[in-house]
Amino acid sequence: MEPSLARQVLSQVNRFITGDCDVTLNLTVERGKVVSVREAGPATAEERLNAAMDRAYARGNVLIAKLFDDPEMLSSDGMARRLGITRETVNAMRHDGRLLGLEGARRGIRYPAWQLDRDGRLLQIMPGLVKELGEPWAVYRFLLQRHPEFDGATGLDAARDPRREAEVLHLAGSLGFAPAA
Repeated sequence: MEPSLARQVLSQVNRFITGDCDVTLNLTVERGKVVSVREAGPATAEERLNAAMDRAYARGNVLIAKLFDDPEMLSSDGMARRLGITRETVNAMRHDGRLLGLEGARRGIRYPAWQLDRDGRLLQIMPGLVKELGEPWAVYRFLLQRHPEFDGATGLDAARDPRREAEVLHLAGSLGFAPAA
């Protein structure tokens, strides 16, 4: 199978580019051959912003896909098996904030296995974190990030200690991730 024209051009252009740049090229193709290339005129600020946002979303989707490939990121069926419940119950628990489920562009919802302890019990603090932080990806970041307020421990380490529940929820609420009322 012959590579697409865009791939052919990209392989050649990459030889000449040394740093990051945002360039739009106009190609003239005749009988399957590029006969001229010229740089397109400057885009508007809004077009540049939209292009930058599209690239950022694409990078984010690639990272999420890699994250979701981790065997510790469980599907709904996998989490249901771990908890000994139905997939529908897993979904209901995600909707009411008892279970952290992350949504990606593809592959459905994934559930981090680390939200269960060694005995298969859920983090009791999860509904409070969901309430304070609002969005599942904000909860995920909060739990995996190291916080100086927890002496450099992660939010997850602190959240696993029931004596620190008020401290963890206070910090989560003070970070400004909470949804607008």
